[in-house]
Amino acid sequence: MKKFNVMKSADSDQHVGIWYVNQDVTQSDINEAVYAVLCVVAQAVLDRSTLFVEGNYTASQLAGSFDWGGFLVMPCAENAKHLYMAPEVCVKAGEYQCNFMTKDIFWIMSEWEGVAGIKSKDVHTFYCEPHRRENIVDAKIKPYRRDRVLNPSRVSLKSENDRIANKFAVLGELVQRLTSEGMRKAMSVLMASNPWDKNYEIKEMAREYMRLKLWRDYGVEGSRPVSYCAADFKDGPACWMSVDEDYVKELRQSFQQLLDAFPAPSDIKINDLVQFKNQENVAKKYRGKFLCENVFPQLSTDGQHIDWYVGLRIGRFSTTHHRVESVEKWVEPEKPKKKDKKRKGVESKVQEKTVNPEPTIEDRLRAALRKQLGVAA
Repeated sequence: MKKFNVMKSADSDQHVGIWYVNQDVTQSDINEAVYAVLCVVAQAVLDRSTLFVEGNYTASQLAGSFDWGGFLVMPCAENAKHLYMAPEVCVKAGEYQCNFMTKDIFWIMSEWEGVAGIKSKDVHTFYCEPHRRENIVDAKIKPYRRDRVLNPSRVSLKSENDRIANKFAVLGELVQRLTSEGMRKAMSVLMASNPWDKNYEIKEMAREYMRLKLWRDYGVEGSRPVSYCAADFKDGPACWMSVDEDYVKELRQSFQQLLDAFPAPSDIKINDLVQFKNQENVAKKYRGKFLCENVFPQLSTDGQHIDWYVGLRIGRFSTTHHRVESVEKWVEPEKPKKKDKKRKGVESKVQEKTVNPEPTIEDRLRAALRKQLGVAA
């Protein structure tokens, strides 16, 4: 690794110790320069700490702990008061600067080794020698485990080619299907639909109509329109990003003429109750009245006319779309007249009373017998 001249700044005080590289640092050397400063700061912390291990140790080991939970280094020990160190450290190297607590130096250094991709052979080791032999702890050490580790990977040529192909996929299609003049006017189509921003359905139809017109005016023979947006042009030449105001005006006038030729229906509105025409010939589920939830336009595939549709609530959770011409406002059918059964019964009884049927033989004999009995009496 490259050597750097690390010094402590005169601006350091009892609160913050400032350490910096006293030489120019290029962008490519910034990782090694910061690591060099961390090594110097870590050694200064060891000189002012109580150590519980002896021998050579890396930063990740010194940031670890014993298996029973104790730490290997205790900064600012009693026997090192004359070697006071500020509780906060500031590290500077080139344009890089960071601050952290002094007690965190070893885990900061360990994390930097992972982020900067410091190789194992270049990892700095510290010699630890306790001030007192009785301070040495004979226990298993648990090294610090990094959270951030650099995982470099090779760049796949196929992946890079696929990325570039996807980046220019739409733009490439446009170049093949439009003339050079059409490419310079393609952005105008996106801007021309702005007057209809408040009506999403009309705006989308306007863009579709204008895209079809662009292909009629400047499309390569036999080619079909391609959907695109402004983001597809960000990596193209500046001339394709320009907007032709005259063409924008022409597109708006042409679309407005189409809207005037096929206006919205005036007899069917949202929330109206409607019915299908020719009720006797429609399917059973389409008989009766339905709520009109929406009235919307749809551009024909050739872009020459507009068809208007209604969205009808069919059932509890179902909505279907039908042409406006197939429905009409709901008309309540006439109710059939009820027959007066009571009066009919009275009339039948009256008829029974008024009708005198011809007497039978039995009636005649009975009448003659009554007459004789009356005379005898």
